[in-house]
Formats: sequence, C-alpha cells, structure tokens
Amino acid sequence: MKNNIDAILQKLIHEVPQGDLNLLDSTLRIETLKEALTNELISLSREAESSDPLLKGLREKYPADNFWSEMKQRVDSMLRPYRETAFLRDMEATELEHYLLETFESMIHYQEPWSYLSEHLGVDETQLQVTYRVLNTLVQWVIEGRYSKRFFQQECKNFFLWPESLSEVLWKLLDENRTMLMGRALLKISCEIEKTLDKTSNFLDSFDDEDDLDFDDEIDDLDS
Repeated sequence: MKNNIDAILQKLIHEVPQGDLNLLDSTLRIETLKEALTNELISLSREAESSDPLLKGLREKYPADNFWSEMKQRVDSMLRPYRETAFLRDMEATELEHYLLETFESMIHYQEPWSYLSEHLGVDETQLQVTYRVLNTLVQWVIEGRYSKRFFQQECKNFFLWPESLSEVLWKLLDENRTMLMGRALLKISCEIEKTLDKTSNFLDSFDDEDDLDFDDEIDDLDS
C-alpha cells in the first residue's frame, strides 16, 4: 500500500499549482503536505473498504475518473489557509508580532472600524478579514476546544504550516487573555440563546394570533 500511496503523492504534488509550490519552498513544508495527503488517502481507503452502510456508496461517488478531481479539491482545501495567510509569513518577526497584537486588541478584545484599521496598519480589508477569521479560529481552539499548548502548535502547523516560533507567540497571546476570551464566548452564547428565545416566542405568538382570529370568527357566526 505504501508504494501505491507514494505514487499517488507524486502525481498529486505535480497537480499543485506552481504558485502554491513556490509558497511551499521548504522541504519540511512539502513533507507536511505529503503527510496530510497520506492521511487523506488512507482515510479514503478505509472508507471504501468499510461495511458501514453510510459509506457504501463511496465507490460510486468517487469512481476512478473523478478520483483525481476529488483529491485535487482536497489539496486545494488544505493549501487555502496557507495561501490566504501568506502575507503574514511575508512580515518580519517583530512586524508580525506587532501586527497580531494590534489586530487582536482592535478586532477581538475591542472593536474598531476595519476601514480605520486598514489605513492604520497598512493592509487591505481582505487581509483584515483573513486575519479576523484566523484569530477567531485560534480562539475557538483554545477556549471552546480547550487545546493544550502542544496540540495547539500541532494544529497551527497542520492548518497553516506555521513554524513553532509563530505558534508560540499566538499561544502566549491567547493564554494571557483567557479570562476575557471566555467572557466573550459566554456573551456570544447568551446572545444566540436570546435570539432563539425571540424566534420561539414569535412562533408561539403566531399560533395565539390564529386562535384569536378563529374566536372572532365564531363570535361573528353567533351574531349572524
């Protein structure tokens, strides 16, 4: 099976766009990509051989002529976070740390208009959107997922192919603000519960309105 996987990996690497290969200029990063793809291939193989009725249609869903299309989509999905966050890796270490501290303070801890931040930090709003998604993902890992430092750093490597030095800075930033982040998560949950209760109340009120109309109709019938 290993020989088959190696052959498939070589073919998949050739399918990666040259622009993405230029990003993956480190042997370590290429090996990380191969490791992730190997896990995907093994997972697909196990699903195809599984007797689970939910996975029975896998061969029909991914026949041979569609297999490469499916795997190329998975490659693209794996590379997208790395591709979108390329501008972060282009920053010098001190510049990056300053940028992450600034965006965390102005987008997570407090709220400032993105147009102001864009001008203040010298990045476009698309990059701010990517930064916001990244920071929220990291917050979710630490607060909701309760990741350990070791696992957090491993996921930073898996999702973004970030070096340990960068994930160390991010872990320290999030860990020092854990209390605030937990309060932020609870506030978000509270708002979601309130919205659900409002929707439920409006739904029940609609039945009350229908009952009132039916009662009024009955009174009209009696009067006539």
